[in-house]
Parts: sequence; C-alpha cells; structure tokens
Amino acid sequence: MKLKLKSLCLKKTKGFVSEAYAKDAEVMRRLKRAELAIVADLNSWKSVLAWDLYRYVSVRKNLTADREASLYISRVLHMSGQFLLSISLTTTLLERHEQLWKENPEQILVFFPYAFPESYQRFSAQNGIEKEIALAISRQESSFRPEAESGVGAIGLMQLMPNTAKLMAARVNLKLSGVENS
Repeated sequence: MKLKLKSLCLKKTKGFVSEAYAKDAEVMRRLKRAELAIVADLNSWKSVLAWDLYRYVSVRKNLTADREASLYISRVLHMSGQFLLSISLTTTLLERHEQLWKENPEQILVFFPYAFPESYQRFSAQNGIEKEIALAISRQESSFRPEAESGVGAIGLMQLMPNTAKLMAARVNLKLSGVENS
C-alpha cells in the first residue's frame, strides 16, 4: 500500500513537461530514475539520483524556465530528502515568477520543509522548545543535513560546536551521538 500511495504522488510527467524536457532524453532519464527511487523507497539511492537530476537541470536555463516542470522537479528533490536543492530550485523559481506564492501556495511546504518530523516533535516535547524554532534553526544552519560540518567545526542539524553540544546534552540529560570526546 505504501508503494501505491507514493506512486500516486508522482504522476506521469507527459501531461505537463515542456517541449524542452520532452526533447531532452537525458533529463527525462534522470527524472525517471529519481522517481523510481522514490516510489521504490530506495533510501540509499534517492538522494544520489535527485542530486544528479538537480545538477543536470540547474545549469540549463531552457529547463528551469518552465515553471510547472521546475515545480515538479523541486518536489522530487524534496521527496528525496534533498532539501537544500529543493529550496534552491524554489528560490530560482521565485526570481523568475513573481506570482509563485500566489499561484502555487503549496510550494511553501517545499521552501520550508518539515524534515525528520518524529525527531523534532519528540525533541520539542522533551525540551519545551517549539518545534518551529528548532526547524527554523536547522533549515538555516544545515539545510537539514545531519552530516553538515562547518569550516570552524560546528556539527549537525543545528550546527553546534562540539563542546557546546556536550555541555547542553549533559544539562538536559541527553545522550549525545556523533561527537568525539576531546
């Protein structure tokens, strides 16, 4: 049933894909691969194939000029967990289409994703922090990439410095993972 529901979210692209997409066999191949990884729930491949799709589409103005196709691609990126890329493509769309929010208000869910909902809900409830605040910090600091590490050593979704993370974890009695002992 899960597979069936996901496939309903990813309808065939023939109906809206622009002429530019239809003529570009390479973008269609990459799109189909990314869609298949989402529908089949191939977690290890979704992100890689979505990145490959974005890398191809983002440098071709004739492809990003089509609003409907770009909206669809941004949603494929989002469903693949490539939140930074889906936000980036949405930003490109905003620059080209002033009426984007008015005509496609649902795109706000791609622009401000609710990544890792169970984790944020649990963390918020346990620590008395509004989940929207934690989500906003994570979006800004790491674009929801748990493996993010800054040039100065800040790590994780909220980009805490390791010593700060250790102190805060100890203060709220939280088990810390991914931070080496120093």
